[in-house]
Amino acid sequence: FSEGTVSGFGSVYVNGIRFATDRADIVVDGTPAAEDALRVGMVLNVAGDVASDGLSGSARRVEFDRPLYGPVDAYDATARRLVILGQPVQLDDATVFSGVTEDTLQEGLLCMVSGYPSPGELLATLLECRDDYAAGLTRVEVEGVVSGLDTGAGRFHLGALEVAVGAATIDTAQGALADGALVEVLGTQAQRGDVLQAERIRIKGASLKTGQAVLLEGVIGRFASLQDFELNRRRVSAGTAQREDRHALAPASGVRMRLAGSVRADGVIEATRYALQPPTDILLTGRVDEVDAARERLRLFGAERQALVVTQYEDRRATGERAFRLEDLQPGDYVQLRGFRDAQGQAVVTRIERRDEEPPEGGTIVVRLRIQIGTVDPAAARTRGPLDGFSLVDNRLVIAGVAVQTDNARTEFFDRNGASVTGVQFYNGLRAGDRLEAVGNEASDVIQATRVRYVR
Repeated sequence: FSEGTVSGFGSVYVNGIRFATDRADIVVDGTPAAEDALRVGMVLNVAGDVASDGLSGSARRVEFDRPLYGPVDAYDATARRLVILGQPVQLDDATVFSGVTEDTLQEGLLCMVSGYPSPGELLATLLECRDDYAAGLTRVEVEGVVSGLDTGAGRFHLGALEVAVGAATIDTAQGALADGALVEVLGTQAQRGDVLQAERIRIKGASLKTGQAVLLEGVIGRFASLQDFELNRRRVSAGTAQREDRHALAPASGVRMRLAGSVRADGVIEATRYALQPPTDILLTGRVDEVDAARERLRLFGAERQALVVTQYEDRRATGERAFRLEDLQPGDYVQLRGFRDAQGQAVVTRIERRDEEPPEGGTIVVRLRIQIGTVDPAAARTRGPLDGFSLVDNRLVIAGVAVQTDNARTEFFDRNGASVTGVQFYNGLRAGDRLEAVGNEASDVIQATRVRYVR
């Protein structure tokens, strides 16, 4: 049993394993579906077999069950948090967006969220939105833990959402409707924020069997110790497990984790190995310099970037390939990378998107010459992440390891509140730990910035 985000296709990649799906039953929200209904960023459950190499397998069943689908009730852009059907949803730099961006997200949009349960919220791995919500008509769906069940009134709560049972069909095959039960509810609301009038309620139970091998990716929820914690609402013990990462992170509530183990007779997953992952906080956009698929590395802005077996791949060009992997990249391809730094300071890539090129925003145009492919037109280059250093004398910043040259005559500067400021004001306000974004044109691995701003 493998539970984790889809990281690519050409079969389906989950938890670093390429699962062949030619003989698999694929189910999306309870309905049989084809593989092309799956998206990068969806959290899947895969049942099947894994080869001895640990990198390939054959799926018997692939299932996606959306935990949240409904209108946005509130959105706090500063906190990167939204509320859908009373459920707080946290966005981060690893969230995959479809049909919307953080800048265009607003109340009233109809959104599907896939993600991991995190303490008090859902951490979104995929957010798909569109603008066709109709109050009282659109069927919405929410998953959560029952509280405040009043059988006489036929009501209960899922977090801040009140649910009216009414004449709903209740599937109790996996357990009874009771406080503490994990349920899935389908229904309608007369207006956004109103009581959810349930049409169908399904109690979700444990689907794992004693002795079953398990691969899990998610966010640690309740954490008492390594011998007693929850990952994706599943009880885990990892007291004797081997840790395989080299980060300074300590296991704790809210930390991302991947683990392998098996199910004990008491239903607890006994982990044999695990790895923690720091938050994604780096974004880079530009043309690829070199690709070394054998070592799972690529070079961008003059530095090597290391991919992982669980790195997500998506080709977002108009003519994009669905089965896109690192070996498909070529020098000169325009990409967006997301990732973090490991304990040694090396940039680790968790997501690679190949994209259609964006033109530069303005300012001085720098044409870059590449001997192997000839002269190319300039394209927008971007770095976003922690500030590593700066020099007002040299008008230079280093953001997420990338050198950024600014110029008071052609660079726009924006302060923490988004207000336009002078270069001197901007540099004088910089502090350790600031997160910045610089956009401009690349020349000799340096971004000639046309805009620099603070980011969340």
